[in-house]
Amino acid sequence: MSRSPFLLFLCICLINLGCSQSDEAPIVQEKPDDPAAPAWTLIWEEEFDEDLSDWNIWEGGAFNNELQHYQGNNLEVREGLLHIHQRRESVTGLEHPFTTNTKDFDFTSGRIESKTTYGPEDVDGFRELKYLARIKLAPGEGLWPAFWSYNDPWPTAGELDVMEFRGSEPTRYQTNFHFGTTTGQLSSNPVQNEGAFESDLDLTEDYHIFEVEWTRDTFVMRFDSLEVRTYEESTTPFISDIFGKKHRIVLNMAVGGDFFNGKGLVESNIPDESTLLIDWVRVYAR
Repeated sequence: MSRSPFLLFLCICLINLGCSQSDEAPIVQEKPDDPAAPAWTLIWEEEFDEDLSDWNIWEGGAFNNELQHYQGNNLEVREGLLHIHQRRESVTGLEHPFTTNTKDFDFTSGRIESKTTYGPEDVDGFRELKYLARIKLAPGEGLWPAFWSYNDPWPTAGELDVMEFRGSEPTRYQTNFHFGTTTGQLSSNPVQNEGAFESDLDLTEDYHIFEVEWTRDTFVMRFDSLEVRTYEESTTPFISDIFGKKHRIVLNMAVGGDFFNGKGLVESNIPDESTLLIDWVRVYAR
């Protein structure tokens, strides 16, 4: 059967249009699955199109026996992405930002924390909150990329680990919740709150969306919109204790440390260079 030139032109246009669609991971829907529930309202977003003016930059070492010195030189905003560069290089700096003691480091990396704090509270439209980040993880032994939130004095306001990743385990990441009533001391064993997610994908090969939905009594962790773990007050005490305690959102890539205990980490196997890529961060409330 013959086809008119117009129909052929139209078909070609439709094919080209379909092929030009972005292959990015889908953005989580703003509307709720339950039509009777209110819609989510976007209250903040970071597209990394300009600078890091909405973030505090960590300068110095950290805790958990980590090996890296965090510094602004390892952060780069380019082409709509935040690049957090890890490098093998010798520097001298503060043990952590809350001391005047210095030490020598063999690795550098980057860490940022949002200047504004976020969390659900007993106010109409803000009783539930969720935050998401679209991230391409970095592979390599000893690398510890993370997307999390907390506030000081730690851990009295709680800590939510939305994503903690070991670069030597490319198909696996974990979530966690920490809390303590006394500064510097946990009230529960963190291993009891740890939840691992196993994927059939190499999480370092593409971007993925990591998410937490935070209400008075629950934390729901999601991976590319898939629910991977739910923490509930009935089985995870202290969730309700941090309701109304707002958090800083944190993006960082640590090197080594206690996260690798029992993993046989060999420092010489840590990459000389690697990069964690973050496309965007978004916060919703309802």
